[in-house]
Amino acid sequence: MFKKSEPYIIIRKDDRGRTLSVEGYLVDLWRVLEDELNFTTQWLVPQDEEFGTPLPNGSWSGMVGLLKNGRADVALGPLSVTIPRSYVMDFSPAIDYHVLRLLILRGTSHDALDWGTYILAFHWLVWLSVIGLWVAMSVGLVFVAQPDAEITIQNYLFIFLGALAQQGSEVIPSCTRGRVVFYMYWIGSLLLYTSYTARLTSQLAVVNTNTPFDSLRDAMTKAHYKIATLKGTSYVSELQATTDPALAMAYAQMEEDPRLFVATMEAGVELAGTERVAFFQDVNSVSYITHGNCSFQWLGPEYFPSYVHLGYRKNLSYANALTYYVTMTATTGIIPKLMKKWWGATSTCSATTPFQNLSFSKTVSAFALLAVGLGAGLSLLMIEVLLNCVYRAFQKRKKVNRWMQHRKTFYY
Repeated sequence: MFKKSEPYIIIRKDDRGRTLSVEGYLVDLWRVLEDELNFTTQWLVPQDEEFGTPLPNGSWSGMVGLLKNGRADVALGPLSVTIPRSYVMDFSPAIDYHVLRLLILRGTSHDALDWGTYILAFHWLVWLSVIGLWVAMSVGLVFVAQPDAEITIQNYLFIFLGALAQQGSEVIPSCTRGRVVFYMYWIGSLLLYTSYTARLTSQLAVVNTNTPFDSLRDAMTKAHYKIATLKGTSYVSELQATTDPALAMAYAQMEEDPRLFVATMEAGVELAGTERVAFFQDVNSVSYITHGNCSFQWLGPEYFPSYVHLGYRKNLSYANALTYYVTMTATTGIIPKLMKKWWGATSTCSATTPFQNLSFSKTVSAFALLAVGLGAGLSLLMIEVLLNCVYRAFQKRKKVNRWMQHRKTFYY
C-alpha cells in the first residue's frame, strides 16, 4: 500500500489518468527488500489519499485505517510515530528525518520605488542635529570673529552648507579665534560626509536580507499570512491537540477556512505562490518539488522534528525480517545512496554575491530632485522672460504716451 508523497512515492500517469508506473525513494528501498526476501507486492492506494488520522467514530482514515482493518500489511510512506498510531500499527526503523517549516513566496519589495534612500542613511535625529549645528555655527561665528567686514550670517550659512558637501571657500575669518571655529566645523563636516557616504554606499549596494517574519505567530499577526498544511497527516492531529498558542491559532485559522487543508503538496506550493499563504509542511518533501525554484524560501523555526518510518500492520508475522533488512540498508550505505539519487545535490538560492545592482528604484529621489531643480529653473526663466516682455511693453507704451503728449503740446 502506498500514497503519493514525492520524492518518497512518485506516481506517473498518462493523459487519461491511468497509472503507468510507481517510483521514488521508498519504492527503490522496497525493491531492495523484495530482492533480499524474495517476495512480490500487490499495490493498494487508499481512496481518501491520506496518511491517516483518527476519526470521531474511533476508526482511522488513510493508510493507517487500512492497516488497522487488516486490508494491507505495509504502508509505504513517510509516517511519523505518534502515540495514537502506535496503538493500531507498528513501525519500521527510521528511514528519514524531517521537520516542518513555513514556505512562502519570496518578496519583491526591493524593486519598489524607494523615495527615502538618501534620507534614511541617517536617523532623523542626526539630520535635526546637523541643521541645528549649521545654523548655530553660522550665527555664532559672526560674534566670535567680530570685527570683520567680510563676515555676515548669510555668508556663513552658505559657506557652512558648502562645507557639509565638502566644498571649499575663499572667504574665511581673518582672526585666529574665528579660524579655529571655522576649521573645527570643517573637520566635523568631513566626518559627517564620510559617514554619510559609507552608509549610503552600503544601503545602495548590499542586498537587503530582511524577512517578513521570524516565527509562526509573527507570520499570522504581523505579516498577516494565512497558514496552510497538508490534510490527513500526523501533524494535523498534533495541531489539533497542541497547547502552544501559536500552533493553536494556526489550526483555528485552518478550521475557519477549510481551503487551507490542501490535498497535495503541489496544491500547497501553488497556494503559497498565488496568495498570501505560508505552507506549513515537511521540508524534505516540498524541497524536492521546489528544487531549483528560487521563488520560494523557508522561514521560521523548525516544528515537529521527528524520524519517519514505514508502517506495519499490528503484529505482522514477517515484520522482524523487514526490520532487519531495513536496518541493513542503512548500515551498508544503500539508504544514503538512494537519498542522493532522489534529492540530488543541495540547491541553494542564496545570491552569488552579497551586492546588488544600483537600480533606478534606489536612486529615484536623486532624479526627482534633479527634475525639480530643472523645472524650477525653467519656471524662473519663463517668469523672467514674461516679466521682461511686460517691462518692454510698459516702456514702449510709456514712450508712446510721451510722444503723444509732446505732439499735443506742439499742436496747441
